[in-house]
Amino acid sequence: MNWMQYLANPQAVAIKKYMYEILQDKYGEHDQLIERVSHSLTTGKDVEGFGKLIAAVYESGYFKAVNDHRETLTKMGLKVNVVPEVKN
Repeated sequence: MNWMQYLANPQAVAIKKYMYEILQDKYGEHDQLIERVSHSLTTGKDVEGFGKLIAAVYESGYFKAVNDHRETLTKMGLKVNVVPEVKN
């Protein structure tokens, strides 16, 4: 990204950084799409909303995986309770 692009939309850098932190080594597979999305979100509110969207998708996937796993274990006769980790 050159300086003129950055000055036109500094939010793009924040989005790219956020997506890199989430995807890490998988970022390259999605670079072109992230590039296009990052340039279309131009306000702080856009970036905040995008972050909430990504978090909601992640949360939905997590709970689906947990519930699917719980169902499988229940069919095997095991009772599963998922509780938050207690940090000391």
